[in-house]
Amino acid sequence: MAATLKSFSLVMLLVIISVFVAWFYLSNKGLSRPHIAFQDGFFGAKESQLLIALRGESFEFPEDSLPAFEAAAALDPQVILWADVMLSKDGVPVVTRHQDLAIYGVENSFVPLLNFEQIQKVDSGYSYQNQKQEHPFRGKALHILELSQLLKKFPKHRFIINLADDSTGMEQQLVKALEYNDQTKRFIITSERDKVLKETRKLAPMLLYGASTPQLTQLMILANVFLASIAPLDSDLLIVENTSERVRNSLRIHINEQMIQEAHRRSLKV
Repeated sequence: MAATLKSFSLVMLLVIISVFVAWFYLSNKGLSRPHIAFQDGFFGAKESQLLIALRGESFEFPEDSLPAFEAAAALDPQVILWADVMLSKDGVPVVTRHQDLAIYGVENSFVPLLNFEQIQKVDSGYSYQNQKQEHPFRGKALHILELSQLLKKFPKHRFIINLADDSTGMEQQLVKALEYNDQTKRFIITSERDKVLKETRKLAPMLLYGASTPQLTQLMILANVFLASIAPLDSDLLIVENTSERVRNSLRIHINEQMIQEAHRRSLKV
């Protein structure tokens, strides 16, 4: 009798799980939050491909520097500029992906522990090397940019802003720098961290948001076992590295066809 009851309970559990999965799949949303329509927002209706300048034109210029962004903008007026942002000790969003400023030749200095005035003294062209292993921008008065300075320099360009840390107050200072209102349509906000994205969305719900690293990891794992439809996605689009075959077995997140299909099924951009 006990064995029969146990078998019956297991069968019922499997049935409930199957119904649950099927319901989310057929709902065409999975565990997504409602997202914003793209037609009249960030993306143009006729855009089939997007050109994104990661940290500006960072091959010939120091990444995240003003010359790098100027060069990228000159390549194409429709280019989307990608900027990494961290928060200084006195609450100023600055454009860099390096918390440790040792890469710029400044030892024992970290962005969250420095005021903006101190960060401005750092030579952001220090570490850049060209193909000849030269340092053509070292000592050329390049500085780490303030985010608001960058946005004002390119008032008509679209931006992907990657929040590279989750310092206290990041969300408020970011929204302030964006001069956000409900008509603001030229920014995508992304981050590896769930918390900073969720808090920023509360302050600026009409912006577009990428999926965090934990969400992308869940989607990748579930997609590999054909359960992508139950992956929770609190995002409007996926921004994922398209890696080569030689790193497929690593722990890095990579895009695959199942992830693309699932995103499109939920009407998300990839």
